[in-house]
Amino acid sequence: MKKLTSILALTALVLALAPPAQAADMYANELVANSLFDLIAPQNAVGAPDQLYADYRDVGTYLKLDMGEGEEGYDGLTLFIYPLDYGATVRVTFYSADNVVLGTDSEIFGPGVTEWTAAYFGSESFRYVKIESPETEQWRLDAVQATSISTPAVEEPVAEPEPEEEPVVEDEIESNDLIKLASSDSVYVVGDDGKRHPFPNEVTFLSWGYSFDDVETVDAEVMASYLIGGSVTIKSGTYLVKLQTVPKIYAVAPDHTLRWIYTEELAIEIYGSSWANEVIDVSDAFWPDYVEGEIINSSSDVEGWETETQPF
Repeated sequence: MKKLTSILALTALVLALAPPAQAADMYANELVANSLFDLIAPQNAVGAPDQLYADYRDVGTYLKLDMGEGEEGYDGLTLFIYPLDYGATVRVTFYSADNVVLGTDSEIFGPGVTEWTAAYFGSESFRYVKIESPETEQWRLDAVQATSISTPAVEEPVAEPEPEEEPVVEDEIESNDLIKLASSDSVYVVGDDGKRHPFPNEVTFLSWGYSFDDVETVDAEVMASYLIGGSVTIKSGTYLVKLQTVPKIYAVAPDHTLRWIYTEELAIEIYGSSWANEVIDVSDAFWPDYVEGEIINSSSDVEGWETETQPF
């Protein structure tokens, strides 16, 4: 009898210590793919709403999410969103587990909207969803939630031996290092301020002389240890910039500063007769990343700008 009592007590202890079975959830489990530029922090769209957003900053930006094996969705998909501009447009594409398109839905929003449910009428459950911005108006995505899901069978808890602790390896990330997640194409530079700063597009990345071969892939824990800072701007002394809707031409000075070149004669004096070939358009979405400084009055105003070695 004592032996039987001991066995029952040990069994009860093992069950008490066993980890609880993971319940199915209705939110996206993983980021599968995303556009390389104009989409800030796409990983923030994974999981439940937490007021951390993936920012859509231009036309053509997208991310693709995996709802999870055994958690395929039915009926529709609720998006937790935050439009920044009137007329912000969202398009949702539903995919099967084999990446076959099953349906689409889209909507146009104004400020103040926080949720929208994309309709889905397919007879097959969807595994993946692509959330994209077909227009230039900006908006933010917090999370996505399936209206209903298929629920995987819950396995009985099994006692497992505790894993041995592995030594913690200190990540050797330094200022001016380039980092990205394996699941995302978004690239960040680590600044002297200890934050990670996103590149809005390829021309900005290349203006600093960086190479994609130098980008280090880090895990989500390391990435999350760096707060997101301001976007990287064009390196000073490399390009002249302008807005598409404004005829003014600016030189980019250190510290993200724009300085208006007052006349064409002055532009020729400083940059030569082919100065117009050095002008690039900056999207309205990224113009606020710069600050406007004093007007350039002479060639001496641009001296010493090449000493700037990193964005932040």
